[in-house]
Amino acid sequence: MMRGILAAFAITAIMCVTPAKAAGWCSGTATNALTNSNGDFMARVSWRNDWVKICSLTQAHGDVSPQTCFAWFSVINNSMSYDKTLTLYYPSITDADCATMPTYGAAPVPGYVMMNR
Repeated sequence: MMRGILAAFAITAIMCVTPAKAAGWCSGTATNALTNSNGDFMARVSWRNDWVKICSLTQAHGDVSPQTCFAWFSVINNSMSYDKTLTLYYPSITDADCATMPTYGAAPVPGYVMMNR
């Protein structure tokens, strides 16, 4: 019984001191958007000053379905038409990583895309 309690305590202590990965909110503008022949939707975003893959219009990209990608395609293209800023949430990076995140197809998968007022 005592071993079980000690084991539970040790596991709890380890979980409490393990740092959690913070999420990143990257904000700025999209200056260009493209869809290539395989359905990848990419945008050139100001926080990275390069192209990042947002999602795929033809197949799931991480947890992002093609249906969601169509909605994000619309949001990003409308942000350019109406000169609005965007915020993309990335659960796998921190805010500080926005400027140095991988580009093109190596970019992390967003959790959401938001057009700001």
